[in-house]
Amino acid sequence: MRWEDKKEVKKGNLGERVVDEYIIREHKMIPYQPVYDGPHPVDRIVVSPDKKRICFWEVKTKPRRKFYPDTGFNYRNYLEYKFSREKYGIDTFVVFVDEWQKKAYGNYLTALEIEVEIIEKRKTLKYPLIERDKRGIDIIYFPISNMIELFDLTPEICSNLRALSSYSQDYSEVFVSDFNQAIRNFIAANTPTNSKKQSKLINQLDLWKTQ
Repeated sequence: MRWEDKKEVKKGNLGERVVDEYIIREHKMIPYQPVYDGPHPVDRIVVSPDKKRICFWEVKTKPRRKFYPDTGFNYRNYLEYKFSREKYGIDTFVVFVDEWQKKAYGNYLTALEIEVEIIEKRKTLKYPLIERDKRGIDIIYFPISNMIELFDLTPEICSNLRALSSYSQDYSEVFVSDFNQAIRNFIAANTPTNSKKQSKLINQLDLWKTQ
């Protein structure tokens, strides 16, 4: 199978295309893309028309994590972006095109790296966070709170991206489940255990879910 025929490559190309449109429209800069059939070191080299500004843009076409307030990418890539900044003084802007949040968001690597602690479901998460996935690959995660919202995705783009996605679970269901769990955690933390008030609130939540 040719590189450009792979499902994940088609999805990535679509994400890059909508980011190109955003760069040209909002930043008035010119994105240069690799002319190469295969993996490339950087998605876009973005240059201002007067040649006075230059930066790298990396596009990650993927949804945020299901049960954590973060998203990330291969740790090896992170080290490469960091090397480019330290060696050549060129920072990398990382964009996440998220078909389930229906938005594109991101930030410069220097902003993503800011250390943050977030309490999620009574667990303290310290970012940046490095974890090894099921494939044995180290992934570095950054909190969504360190990112800025760039633009909304159209329903058509979201639909096309989902059709090319390898994710089997509907993320919209996950977000609802996450929200319900957050409410349950709040009820548990603010009412006496096994009290009538706690039971009543939980019953009301279950009733709301069925409507």
